Amino acid sequence: MPILPQNYSILKKRFPKLLKRIECASETGIPYKIKGSGVEAQMVALAGKHEVMPFGNLDQTQLAQRWAEAVECKENGLYAICGFGLGKHLQLLLNRVPEDNIYFFVCEKYPGWLKAVFSKVDCSRLLSDPRVMLGAGEPDDELFEPLGELHLALLRDAAPVLFSPIYTFEAPYYDECLTAFARFVDFAQKLHKTNIADSSVWQERTLENLPYTIDAPDIKLMEGMFKGLPLILIAAGPSLDESIDFLKAAKEKALLVCVNSAYRKLANSGILPHITIAADPREDTYKGYMGCPTEGVYLVSSTFVHSGVVKLFAGRNFTWAGANSLIRLLRKRVGLPEGSSIIEQGTISACVPDFARVWGTNKICLVGQDMAVTSTGQSHTADSFYADEGRLRVHLDKCRMLPGNTFTQVPVEEKLYVYLKTFEQLIHAPDYQNLEFINTARTGVKIQGAPYKTYQEALAWLGQGSTANVSNRLQAIFDNRPKMNTSYEEAVDAFRCFVQSVLEIAWDGAVYSSLLPAKFENMSYKDNPKLLKCDDFSRKLNNLLDRYPQDTEVLLDGKTKFELYRYLEACQKINSPAEHWSRIQKNKEYFWAIAEGANFMRDRIETYLV
Repeated sequence: MPILPQNYSILKKRFPKLLKRIECASETGIPYKIKGSGVEAQMVALAGKHEVMPFGNLDQTQLAQRWAEAVECKENGLYAICGFGLGKHLQLLLNRVPEDNIYFFVCEKYPGWLKAVFSKVDCSRLLSDPRVMLGAGEPDDELFEPLGELHLALLRDAAPVLFSPIYTFEAPYYDECLTAFARFVDFAQKLHKTNIADSSVWQERTLENLPYTIDAPDIKLMEGMFKGLPLILIAAGPSLDESIDFLKAAKEKALLVCVNSAYRKLANSGILPHITIAADPREDTYKGYMGCPTEGVYLVSSTFVHSGVVKLFAGRNFTWAGANSLIRLLRKRVGLPEGSSIIEQGTISACVPDFARVWGTNKICLVGQDMAVTSTGQSHTADSFYADEGRLRVHLDKCRMLPGNTFTQVPVEEKLYVYLKTFEQLIHAPDYQNLEFINTARTGVKIQGAPYKTYQEALAWLGQGSTANVSNRLQAIFDNRPKMNTSYEEAVDAFRCFVQSVLEIAWDGAVYSSLLPAKFENMSYKDNPKLLKCDDFSRKLNNLLDRYPQDTEVLLDGKTKFELYRYLEACQKINSPAEHWSRIQKNKEYFWAIAEGANFMRDRIETYLV
């Protein structure tokens, strides 16, 4: 039977990937069946030759109602529920939890079961509830994709909620799901909080780097220049130490591209790569190059990379804009293209498939890309700043064991596991199907889609390309890059004037609302002109922000992002019974957030560019 139209339309809008899983799923082999349809539908579980009614033999809502009443939920909580059933217990729970800041992630083992349910039972009310996220099938990244729409940084609680009558039928699967759920939420929260906390650092580095990056050639200008030439991506895993002879032999036939942490080992071994790539604004990125020769090597970096790095490679640096709203705005105002977007997923190595597509190379050989630690816990090449600082080893009890390239199992630290899954996802993504990968990390983890080859096999796989003119071609692009039609100082000053205007209004509104006496909370003051003046500040500020959307995007993307996060937290604590007073208090927090962010931006502009 086809899925009911009312269910189908919501699935297509809210959970398109899940819908594909459901449509492709078989309804055979599922240990459940449905008796009846519509509101009379009943779920029956098959236990051998016996039929079991998970929701009870008589009144199927009574058990679910008791369960829903017993569930304890906290505001800003996210709760994983095992099993969809017919959705009745879920709807009862939603009815009991009226708050709109409590969320539920429902995981179901069988997509085919959802197909059967959605074909007979109208679940549109449940599916359209924004508090509900739904996944089914293998506990992979796609299962948790619906959680991406949540602001996970604001979560106060994340926990499983078991409905035992369904959970017990597939306990091993649901245990695996709950473990993966906890891991996903933990990592996603850290990622969200890093994005919020680091946003000011990214903009500060962008401003500091402007003299070197504003007119640096975008990687788009390198399009197709290495067509047919294989690429060797060099990372700093422990196996890098045994790859030096291979790299010396391969340099004349393949493009050598290394990450910052591998650079020192190569330089000390007499190898300078054709290109080095870097993105992170932290000092560790710069440490990878300190004290090393850079002559003849070209840098491809983000515009917010550590400033020491762009200075080392000044005159030989290419960039991309990515999601950096500040550099896009300024490049546009000096008459340059805004810049290319590159996938940035926690590790610079994950950018390489995008680079390869731009450059025209379709063969990528991974070197030193262990994504695992050794049996003694070594995480990087011995010739690195990690060794200098005593950061070369990790505790094996923090690792999981996964299949290796040449070892049965290798220890994989949690961060490396995330990189592994990121890499595998990229390798199998439709956009990169024309790219061929191999992996030479003898001591590394097995990467699905990148088969292991010995160095001898890898040399043969590379073919007979030539890198003789690589440096000359790169320099020619740099020398003939597009020119600015106005100075970047003028572009920055226009933005500074906008920031100053925002700061003045937000500051005035913040001070004014902060000085209002508490007596105005009384309902008799709700139309008082002094309170209405706060609304005037709000309108004036919002009108200015709306008038300059691109400048506003930049302002809200830096320190202001962090301040607005604090504003949201503060708003959750405002619970005055007087609606007018709650509005004033929230406006006050908003004014302070915008003022703090604008003040930071103005100060940084004056520090680096005025």
